[in-house]
Amino acid sequence: MQNSLFQFVRQSLGWLLLVVFSILLLSSTGAQLHSRLLLMGDWLYGDYYMLRADLPAPSCQREFDIEKRLDELESAASADAGLDALFDDDASFDREASRRSLEKAQQLCQDKYDLYEESSSQITTSVKMFRSIEQAVEFFSLIVFDYQKFLIVLVLFLGAICATLSQHHISFRPIKTRFEHYCVQSLETLALLGLYIPSLTFFAQSKNAITSPLSVIFAWTVVGAASVLTFISLVRLLKPSDTLQSDNRSWFAKSISMLLCIPIYIYMLLIAGFYFLVIEKHVTGISIYAGQLFEQAEMFLQIGLYIWLGMLLKRSRLGQQLFNVIRPWGFSPEIVAFIAVVMMAVPTAYTGASGIIIIAMGAIVYTELCHSGARRSLALAATAMTGSAGVVLRPCLIIVVIAALNKDVVTQDLYSSGLRVFGLSMALLLLILLMTSKDKFTLKPWSQVKSPFVKALQDLILPVMIFIIMTIAYDFILDAQLDEISAPIILPVIMLLILYFERRKGRSAPECEGSEIITAEPLPKLIHAATMEAALHIGALLMLMTFSFALGGVIERTEVVALLPSVFDSVWVCMAMLVVILVLIGMVMDPFGAVVLVSGSLASLAYTNGIAPLHFWMVTLVAFELGYLTPPVALNHLLTRQVIGEKEAVLAEQEAMQASGWWYKHERILLPMTVKAITLLLTAFVPLFVKTL
Repeated sequence: MQNSLFQFVRQSLGWLLLVVFSILLLSSTGAQLHSRLLLMGDWLYGDYYMLRADLPAPSCQREFDIEKRLDELESAASADAGLDALFDDDASFDREASRRSLEKAQQLCQDKYDLYEESSSQITTSVKMFRSIEQAVEFFSLIVFDYQKFLIVLVLFLGAICATLSQHHISFRPIKTRFEHYCVQSLETLALLGLYIPSLTFFAQSKNAITSPLSVIFAWTVVGAASVLTFISLVRLLKPSDTLQSDNRSWFAKSISMLLCIPIYIYMLLIAGFYFLVIEKHVTGISIYAGQLFEQAEMFLQIGLYIWLGMLLKRSRLGQQLFNVIRPWGFSPEIVAFIAVVMMAVPTAYTGASGIIIIAMGAIVYTELCHSGARRSLALAATAMTGSAGVVLRPCLIIVVIAALNKDVVTQDLYSSGLRVFGLSMALLLLILLMTSKDKFTLKPWSQVKSPFVKALQDLILPVMIFIIMTIAYDFILDAQLDEISAPIILPVIMLLILYFERRKGRSAPECEGSEIITAEPLPKLIHAATMEAALHIGALLMLMTFSFALGGVIERTEVVALLPSVFDSVWVCMAMLVVILVLIGMVMDPFGAVVLVSGSLASLAYTNGIAPLHFWMVTLVAFELGYLTPPVALNHLLTRQVIGEKEAVLAEQEAMQASGWWYKHERILLPMTVKAITLLLTAFVPLFVKTL
């Protein structure tokens, strides 16, 4: 009964989130459409800006007897002449000056009437219909823009509720025993209660300063969402699942296992709560710092759209079609792994944040690598690397955030340098894969490759044509290029069209291990299923990002960075110190929260010690990539484990333990870390060496 109720709530929230996503797509498209409508109106009707509203009728009198008015003015002046004479010897009435003034006023009034009559004559039925459409589009776009903060709260907490109901928050391993359930749910309830109290206190303290109705709605939504999350966690605590096992291990073993089951965001929330509530006694501290996410509402709404895009992509045949192009050549597993990482770098860049592409394509990438004969450890390593390989490429959202927060760098320079760093990283990956390969590099003869290869290319014609046509259409009709600004709006529309035409042709998404894709779903049901799954990942990822800001606040207020010297004796020592700190930050924080923290603390330290801003931020991005892949957290590995399933992850661990050689036993961790560590060292220190020459 409880699970049925939770499932019904999740489905309802999925529909609500789908409505929110639809509003976001329509409003963003509407904003672009509105600017084009203004240009079209100007082209159709001339000075359309004058026709957008009915001019008020002039209230002045355009025809009057000037001589009569002059006589009236002169009579009034004569009545006041006695008093004026006390102060001004030349207080006589100037009839000619008054005449010129009246004639000028009459002409101005006539001009107003002429403009009014001309404008009224041009406002035809056609103009009224056109401007009604244009103003309706403008009104809708502005309303959504005004409610952006409210929408990000809605998206965040709809996702958080779904993730909490399904126990889908990111952790090192899932809950399996009743002991783990009671301990983890107790900590989660305590942590969420520690979120609810600061939210309520913050609202109570600031309600007198709230004047906007939107601010009131926003504040109550945050408080309401925090209370709902606390209530759900409490219900989960009191009503455990019947599938949980008993645990007869020692108390120490059970405790260690339990610690691995605690969601990472709970660790962040407990640390922030302890610091702000106990040490500083700053009750609203968590709300203030976590609320920084809402100040960047548009960016995090884009992340939600990107995750939704990923879930739609997961339900298409596109991933399988791309691998079908590679499969006929008979590459060794290592080469297939290299191609997969390079190939996934592009969607990683477009999905804006590390890890989203793992959620979307991880199951397919892992399965295809296993089918090519790859070791499970190699498949896991490559799948984890796909989640961050493209964060330095255009049009990745992280680089946009860096440029927005730091005026010393621009996106163009960051993207150009990022492309070179990406090339270096991929060259190192290929070299290490070839060095550790157990198979020789081979290619099948063209006669065997030709037929399946050509067929695979033919299957790609449909999605490629849809992509090209829609990109051109957006550019021509709405003047919207596929860049970092428009990509989160254009790409979901393209993906929906691809899914529509796939279903029209009777195609369906592949069934793959670790995936819950239903192959014969009608399009509306498929979109709803994608939205429900997106809600889980949005809740898990955005909760992690939200409390990364709170954890960043703890680091900032403890002034840990201030313990470092402001000036180092050597730029080499400074860079070495920064590399270590940046990797540590990347290990425990999401990229967006980490960028905010680094911008306000370490960036100025680097500049002061002679490290160029562009160089520093390239090092930062590569250090974050290494952090995502480095234990104990290793977010990309956690996401990979989540998408392939716990059963397959256990099989991979068992297979690795049976492998010969230390490298192959730990290849899942060592391969990504080695590639990124060497890339980081070269990126950090080679420019310094060149500078000293």
